[in-house]
Amino acid sequence: MDSPEITIYIDSTVENVEGNQEGSMKGYNPNKHCNKCYNVLMSFCSELKYFVTGFQRSGNTYASNGTAEIIKPATWSQERRKLTQK
Repeated sequence: MDSPEITIYIDSTVENVEGNQEGSMKGYNPNKHCNKCYNVLMSFCSELKYFVTGFQRSGNTYASNGTAEIIKPATWSQERRKLTQK
């Protein structure tokens, strides 16, 4: 039996911070220019309307950094499911 296909959406968003929070840096921040921020990377499963995983990065991180690492848990889970169904 084939496993159903799922769609994983990956999104990067900016979280503003005040003061000197650990790991925050000046980066792309459309809401408050020149403010320190975090760049948060999140993944969602479209079919299940489910938050898969996410992690917080420094504000000067490029938007696509870490995308391979964030989908590993989801792809591992799908592969494991295929092995147990055989």
